[in-house]
Amino acid sequence: MGRNLRRLVATVAVAALLAACVDAGTEVVWTNDGRNDHNVLPVEDSAGWGVEADSFGPDAEYRHRFVEPGTYRYYCSLHGTTDKGMIGSIVVTG
Repeated sequence: MGRNLRRLVATVAVAALLAACVDAGTEVVWTNDGRNDHNVLPVEDSAGWGVEADSFGPDAEYRHRFVEPGTYRYYCSLHGTTDKGMIGSIVVTG
């Protein structure tokens, strides 16, 4: 993988918290390697990123470049809530 590319897989265990730490400007790629639909929704409704299930079925990818430092929490509403189930965060530094 390239220096500024971090792959995240949507098929993590439902009970697991997936977290990644990346540099500002990094493109994060979520890949749905499973057999079920998923979505990637930011916990902050006004965040301006994320993908709905109709665009993130099996074998689909979603990409987003995080340019501002901060912590970006997300979840799959089909397999969890904002606090439990399939949840994760991207920590952007520098």
